[in-house]
Amino acid sequence: MVQANPQILQPMLQELGKQNPHLMRLIQEHQADFVRLINEPVEGGEGNVLGQLAAAMPQSVTVTPEEREAIERVSIAFS
Repeated sequence: MVQANPQILQPMLQELGKQNPHLMRLIQEHQADFVRLINEPVEGGEGNVLGQLAAAMPQSVTVTPEEREAIERVSIAFS
């Protein structure tokens, strides 16, 4: 999944860091092992570990009223 959509890796890692800082620290300490793990196929299933994590992650975020206003300003600027 990461090979097909490399842009998903950074947002997923950021969310993981928010939800589980200890796991994020372990990933940073063992980057080579992590990269190998996310790229290898999952036994008994399709895709890889990161692909399965992406499917399990929420597809929406909660924003504050101030963040919503900023998003709307950017949206208007680019429309």
